[in-house]
Amino acid sequence: MYATVQELVDALTLEEKAGLCTGAAVPRLGLPALRVSGLHSQESAGGVCFPSACAAAASFDPEAARRMGAALGREARSGGAHLLDVPDVNLKRGPLSGRSADTWAEDPCLTGALAAAFLQGVQSTGVGGCAGRLAVVNQETDRRTLNHRVDERTLQELYLPAFETAVRDGQPRAVVCSAGQLNGTRICEDTALLTDTLRGAWGFAGAVLAEPGAVQDPARTLAAGVDFAPADAGRLVDAVQSGALDESVLNRAASNIIRTLLAASTQPSPADRDRTADRSLAVELAKQSGVLLRNLGALPLHKGQKVAYIGAFAAHPRYSAGHPRAPHVTSAIDAAVLHGRKIHYIEGFPADRDQRDEAEFLRAVAAAEAADAAVIFAGLPECAELAAADRRHMRLPECQNNLIARVAAVQKNTVVVLHTSGPVECPWADDVSSVLCMYLAGEGLGEATDALLWGDADPCGWRTRPAIWISRVTA
Repeated sequence: MYATVQELVDALTLEEKAGLCTGAAVPRLGLPALRVSGLHSQESAGGVCFPSACAAAASFDPEAARRMGAALGREARSGGAHLLDVPDVNLKRGPLSGRSADTWAEDPCLTGALAAAFLQGVQSTGVGGCAGRLAVVNQETDRRTLNHRVDERTLQELYLPAFETAVRDGQPRAVVCSAGQLNGTRICEDTALLTDTLRGAWGFAGAVLAEPGAVQDPARTLAAGVDFAPADAGRLVDAVQSGALDESVLNRAASNIIRTLLAASTQPSPADRDRTADRSLAVELAKQSGVLLRNLGALPLHKGQKVAYIGAFAAHPRYSAGHPRAPHVTSAIDAAVLHGRKIHYIEGFPADRDQRDEAEFLRAVAAAEAADAAVIFAGLPECAELAAADRRHMRLPECQNNLIARVAAVQKNTVVVLHTSGPVECPWADDVSSVLCMYLAGEGLGEATDALLWGDADPCGWRTRPAIWISRVTA
């Protein structure tokens, strides 16, 4: 009935335009409410849990990011989403950041390249990608009220280049602007950033979305360059009627939302829910994500060796950042049994808390001493890495540090496998033979860890004195 976006905008009433830009549908014109899907909701619906961004970035492989984006895009399409609320294009600027799992890397070049490739993968399926959250988001505590004070050179050379690469090369259908302030100006009301830089200098032509909780004044938010502002639509209507907001601004925003809706393919296809193929991809990507931080000869393990597996993460791996439990996750123990490895499992310490049981410690030390090698599965409990708040320190639970030191004292072939999204202090770093960092590598973590430990796959790299992901602490 309406051939162009402009004709659709012309057919909207003032109230309908305001509603469309704040999250409402316009049924009489066949325009649905903009639907943005997050990774959490996809996994809750039975989708595959892929490696977190922190793990995928360790591959240094844009093609891997593109393939993961395509798989997630298919999942989002099967659920009827118009946009997938990833990737996060901010940098890992603080070692304690609560959003470390969802952030790619410390380097703007790597982050931009991976984010752009990921966006290309998502959008190859018909679903739009969201580059977020613009800009300078590097801590979670008080994030929505924080005023980020950044000089212009740092902003242009460090914080914005990754977003520029993602926008220019990834061509996202949407960019999400964050809450908080940048040098005293609310980011969702920053005309210089959203209009002059994003749309002008970088050529962005999609929709700008304000994240939930970011909008205080919806009229000022739209005037600065935002198109979708979760707020009371009546306030936009009042602003236009009072003259505080020019209706042409509302028309622009409505046009961008309509283009986003029309561009999205939400028709499911039979290939969207190929869980077997997607899970195989998740395992493959997890193998590429593991980083061998240290190896003095204990790895790879060899067929016929008697190996003690110690630590509850071996049986109950931490593979995601607070996401719903994946129903098909395989642990390192499951994978070892499947491949006929000669392992002996001792829990040693729990995976969800800092708790020391001396009798269990003695069992673990004795098993390690009697084995040819000991693999300790350590890491941060889920409660220590929460997306809504930053960590207070970089220490592993004391029970883990203590048992690792005691095992290393009796077993020269001690291997530590780390499950963490951010850096941790490792006071035992010089006492163990090998350290393998698996990050939060998704539901394929168990199979991937098994393959890397036993030489069926190669880790993506190793350093003898890693400075980023493992810190050696001396007294």
